[in-house]
Amino acid sequence: MPTVISAFVNNKHVVTIQQLLDAMETDLFHTPGDNPILKECADRENQLKCFLNVCWAEIQNHVETPTLSRSELADWRKAKIDSNLKNLLRYLDELVLALNKEKIEQYVSDQQRWETRRLAFEPSPLVLTLSSYYGTVVTDLFWIGDISVADVVAISKRQLPLSDLGKYVDGQVKKISKLLTTHSQLYADREVPLDKLPEAFICLKNKLYTAFNLVMITSIEGIARSFGEYLLDKQRLHGSNQPARKSHSLDGFFRNNTWVADLPVSKGEYIQITGDFTPADSHIITYPDRLGFLRREFKDRRNTLAHGENVEYEDTVQALINSAALAEVLETIVEYKIIYTD
Repeated sequence: MPTVISAFVNNKHVVTIQQLLDAMETDLFHTPGDNPILKECADRENQLKCFLNVCWAEIQNHVETPTLSRSELADWRKAKIDSNLKNLLRYLDELVLALNKEKIEQYVSDQQRWETRRLAFEPSPLVLTLSSYYGTVVTDLFWIGDISVADVVAISKRQLPLSDLGKYVDGQVKKISKLLTTHSQLYADREVPLDKLPEAFICLKNKLYTAFNLVMITSIEGIARSFGEYLLDKQRLHGSNQPARKSHSLDGFFRNNTWVADLPVSKGEYIQITGDFTPADSHIITYPDRLGFLRREFKDRRNTLAHGENVEYEDTVQALINSAALAEVLETIVEYKIIYTD
């Protein structure tokens, strides 16, 4: 609960419990009759209340952390909970303020009922989905940009068996193949260790998922670290005076080195990568930011596997996670091509 209170206090508008209850229980347009304007007002009121109910349910999930034991609340999960609560509480604030008779009437009279992003904090399903407890804290799968919106929403509602996500593996493999073919010289010039990938994809073709996933987790870490060392050298030549520090883990390598924010991304990419829905006009991130998913659930799965505790590395969901992670790492190397050249 302290996290929730802190987020409320730091918010621009402080909504009280009484205001929240009033917004949820008061009917502003309960008898619209045949008046088309009042019907639109009632529709708008119901839309806002629907968002409000879902938002409040998400806040409760983040506070109560169902399905996760205390030992499973790793630091990255705690940070994600704080980030999501910040988004959700600001969103709830805007929704409560919007549930006002005059504001709804003005909204309808402006004929902007179709625009769900009219309010300052853009109250749309995107906020609820990308701040979803089950989607971003429990499963941490929403960094995979090729999952359909319908499946993302279903994951948020716990209505989709994760085993169904194996259908996306082929698409990730095709993306990897295209990247390796199109940018083969770039990867060679950067001395990226790709030598184990052919063996991995032979295993995948033969549905040997355990072997595929074991080879992939080591290859992904090797590629990410190798290019990171190249990047640190380049950044040092461009003004950073910190030498690369050796670390046993990839997370330690990211955490213990000083990285320059040098990778420009779009606003949409910034939101997906950072979870920040109110970014500045300039969206520039670091290499560890770009590959932040490698430091969360991906790392936890990798660690339990390395310690012989994980029995899920034989399934297609893990194959999706690993193939998508490799595609993201390879794409990141291409994104840096125009920033640093040999």
